[in-house]
Amino acid sequence: MTFNTNVIERKAINVLGRLGSPYDASIDKLINQHSVEASKVQQLNKCSVSELLSGVQSIDLFTYLEVIGFDDALRQSILLCTVSISGISCLINYEQSINENTRLMYYSYVSKEEELIFESGKANHIVSLPITSTHATHMITKILWGFEFLCVISIPDYEDNDTIDQLLRRISSQLKEDRSDFFFTENEKYHLNQLNNVTVYGSETCIENSNIPLLTILTSLISWQTENNFHHPLKYTMHSLEYLYNNDQFPHIYHLTNQTNGDIEKISTVMMPIDNSIKDIKRLFEKIPDNVSNPALNSQWTYYKEEFCSLLDIFGTFQDSLRVILVRARRNFPKSIEIHQIISDQRYSSLETKLRAFYQKVYRWYREMDLIERLTNHEIQHINVSDIITNQHKCITITNIDTELQCFLSKEDKIVIMWYSSNQLKRIKSDKWEQIYERLIFERRQTKREISLVYVDFSQYQQILDDFIVKKLPVQSKSDHEHDPLRGKNQRERLCHFYLFVINHISFFLLHHVPSS
Repeated sequence: MTFNTNVIERKAINVLGRLGSPYDASIDKLINQHSVEASKVQQLNKCSVSELLSGVQSIDLFTYLEVIGFDDALRQSILLCTVSISGISCLINYEQSINENTRLMYYSYVSKEEELIFESGKANHIVSLPITSTHATHMITKILWGFEFLCVISIPDYEDNDTIDQLLRRISSQLKEDRSDFFFTENEKYHLNQLNNVTVYGSETCIENSNIPLLTILTSLISWQTENNFHHPLKYTMHSLEYLYNNDQFPHIYHLTNQTNGDIEKISTVMMPIDNSIKDIKRLFEKIPDNVSNPALNSQWTYYKEEFCSLLDIFGTFQDSLRVILVRARRNFPKSIEIHQIISDQRYSSLETKLRAFYQKVYRWYREMDLIERLTNHEIQHINVSDIITNQHKCITITNIDTELQCFLSKEDKIVIMWYSSNQLKRIKSDKWEQIYERLIFERRQTKREISLVYVDFSQYQQILDDFIVKKLPVQSKSDHEHDPLRGKNQRERLCHFYLFVINHISFFLLHHVPSS
């Protein structure tokens, strides 16, 4: 069963609304900024609201919006971008991960209430009849004024969560009691100042910078509460134009059936994991420089950026299709099958899996890139074991690898130190890895003789490497070669081995790193 919606409430994302402003509830947008004088104005006292929430990794940002007062319809409009977000609704764009060290502190202060007093069908005595072609469905008839903010606090690992929680609970309790005369001990100030990863969303009249310290916000509350210039609409109450003017020519917004509501709820369960995956990838991308010094890795990085843009395009098309369905559902009751058809479309149903696989692929590349860039900066040659292993080796051993490497790494009158390692060993024995790294660099600096450092990467053959191995190749002196009757032959053999290594290396790169057309 369906029926017309005469009264709706929305948090004021667009704070330019005034009494008498028309509103299109199908897309949650103000039509214009029409304004009339209030019939009733009531000053409010002790109307503060404060909530302190602990971060839970399994709860998405969409759910947190519900906790701080966003109804289902407005949250759906935010999720599908039918409305431009501002203020605390920008939480949906929070880029950092939410975990057990995250706290969310919400506060709102309501100063007054404005209202239009009218009789059904006789609103034209107060506000002239709007033009029907504007697609407006409702009109603002009551406004709550004040300001609000939401602090997303990331507790540092070196801070005790219980200590911070106790302090934040005391602050939240005082905010609920409309007490803004905060007093902090030196120890409490110290802990508050340690909370240097705080993102603040809120009334743009008060908060211009999202990186305001929490202590600064708390000391600013009194001026924000007492200065009316900081206050703006927080919530709109709206009546349908059909009800106000007794005119059925205005667009209708209907209560949706339980079936349709259930289908629309599925949109968020599909969209939010995709949105979270996209944010994970963006956070990873932020760690990567625009240009990587290694040409091959830089080429791959360019390809990954292009691939990510393609995935974002698919997500954009998915979002656009759902947005059209949502607006149509609010206006014209489409059959539920339309939502099912979009969500089950192979292009979109596989998008989350593709994004997660893409993240893992880029992350593996990032680890390799980060390692090679670091080695390059200290003039350490990087060699992948997989690049020197040919198909002739049925069972590769350390001895096989030693032989291959010595064929072309031994140099005349030059010390060559090989360091056998892998990503797995680097991860589980990070301290030892760093010690070897620093020791080799130090040794090269302290030795007058030229030393060539070579990092031999066993990441793809880590099962044959139980621990780090550091080997020093014997120095091939000129005198040794001069008395060697096979000197010319040995040089030619080493040269052949070297060219074979180069060919194998290029073939491996073309096979594994260059994207197919």
